[in-house]
Amino acid sequence: MSYTKLLTATLLMILCVAAFSRAAVPPEAVALKDEGNKLYNKGKLDSAVEKFKKALEIDSTYTFVYNNLGVVLYDKEDYTGSAENLEKAISLDNTYEKAFNNLGNTYFAMGAYENARVCYERSLELRPETQKHINLGNALYALGDFDGAVEAYKKAIELDGNSAEACNNIGVALQKKGDIEGARENYVRATKINSRYTQAYVNLGTLHYDQGRGDIKKAIEYYDRAVKIDSENSLALYNLGLAYSVMGEYGKATTQLRKANKLSPDDADIPYAIGLTFAARKNYRNAIRNYEAALKIDPQHMYAGEALAIAKKNDK
Repeated sequence: MSYTKLLTATLLMILCVAAFSRAAVPPEAVALKDEGNKLYNKGKLDSAVEKFKKALEIDSTYTFVYNNLGVVLYDKEDYTGSAENLEKAISLDNTYEKAFNNLGNTYFAMGAYENARVCYERSLELRPETQKHINLGNALYALGDFDGAVEAYKKAIELDGNSAEACNNIGVALQKKGDIEGARENYVRATKINSRYTQAYVNLGTLHYDQGRGDIKKAIEYYDRAVKIDSENSLALYNLGLAYSVMGEYGKATTQLRKANKLSPDDADIPYAIGLTFAARKNYRNAIRNYEAALKIDPQHMYAGEALAIAKKNDK
């Protein structure tokens, strides 16, 4: 049985457990919970974990603490620990809508998208919210149900017509379905709702980039807009660099790609792209250096090895 199916079985079992009445929480546990919350808000995650665990030592049925501990462990990228605590929270209270949503986020991070879908739907049954519909749409998108994702995002917009994220995500799903005009309309709508929503500008840029050289100038405009809003958006910088390369403006391309590389040093595609800009100018020495950097990050990179061999052959 796969891990995802095992998680689903566990989740369904939890859904069948009814909440039970409980005695008042000891004041010592409440105080520790409050201290943990304060530490979490200050970004002191390890200290928050310690306080929450001490609270559970006093009261092992303190539902809210299991939820809060799950959230902290999620932020620490301990998804297994996060899931265990959030599962405990909903086993104690199967109407705890926030815990279901948080568990959905944890499952999503783990790649258990079907589990995430179940959690988001249960949370929505208990209390509809805009972000929950968006979360459900994201899970459905990850599962390949693009029509279902669009419907979920539309429900988010029904609750909040000013959700730039929901509009942007509709655009992503429609683009995946091949509805280019529908995607463009929704990306534009997202930027009208929030003129600083960088992801929509990046997506508009990519929409034009994918249409071929004739639309590259328009793609550059959108990528550049995203970078001006957020100068540390490595994806926008990377895409802007690629677009400049297509236009033959290799100096500008290298500049943007190097900025992206500083922000995302573990992305092998970036030094590979930098290498291409040098190879295009017959500067094979620098091309080799960047291809080697890409291969150091990812020895199995799909193109860097072949590009390196060609550059070495030409560097004579």
